[in-house]
Order: sequence, then structure tokens, then C-alpha cells
Amino acid sequence: TQRSVTVDSCVECCIITVCRRLIIRNCSMCSFYIMTPSTPILLSGCDNIKFAPFNSSYPTIREDAKTSGLSDTLNLWDKPIVVTQNQTVNGPQWTPMDPKQFSLITVPVEAPSTIRNPILAGDLINRANVRTKQKRFFFTL
Repeated sequence: TQRSVTVDSCVECCIITVCRRLIIRNCSMCSFYIMTPSTPILLSGCDNIKFAPFNSSYPTIREDAKTSGLSDTLNLWDKPIVVTQNQTVNGPQWTPMDPKQFSLITVPVEAPSTIRNPILAGDLINRANVRTKQKRFFFTL
């Protein structure tokens, strides 16, 4: 399945997605928890974007990743590219999420999370102070 997610004109949102390609434009102060085998693309108008590995879990997550053709070992969440027509860029458009801000969620939502996500990036989760937060989340699977 070829599936892209395009996020446009969001401010202060938290996006959680598994997709083949992620395209972001005109977004500000957003957090993205993603699993993607391709580099996320930041187009013009993006600033203060934070990236982290996919942070959700549910009992059939590994089987769903396999069925969709997505690898549970290749996740380029931290390798975005910036594409802009304006060659003058003020400051970084993105940063990796601070591990202290990283949180896990389980679908259906439970607190605290009791199901382990087998596809999380180990380094970030090991350094994170994992806690449940109440935020506005948008899911795509």
C-alpha cells in the first residue's frame, strides 16, 4: 500500500502516525511521533517542529506493520529533510524531541501504559522519563 500523510497549517498539534511518507507544510510548534521508512519532508512555512519515534502501542502492532509492508526496524523519524523555495532560512525548522517530553500511549488509551511497543527507538525511550500526558492527539494508521 502506498500511503502518504500530508499535514498542512497546524499550530500546537501533536500528530501520531505510521506512514510511508510524511509531508509537512505551514506548521508551527507541532510534535510528530512517527514511524516511516522514508525521510519526513518539511516544506515552506514550518518552524519549531519536534520529531520523536512512534509512541503508541496496541496488541497487534507488529502484525499490522508486517501486513502493511512497513518494516519495524527501519524508521527514519529523525532524518527529515527541509525543502524550501526561499534560500534564507531563519533558525532550525525542526529538532528531535527532548526525551523528558516523550510519552507513551496505549490504544485504547490506558494510564499507565502496560503494553510494550516493540518498534520504539530504544535509545530515546531508555532516556525518556516516560509518563502519561493528556494532549490533543491525532492518529493515523
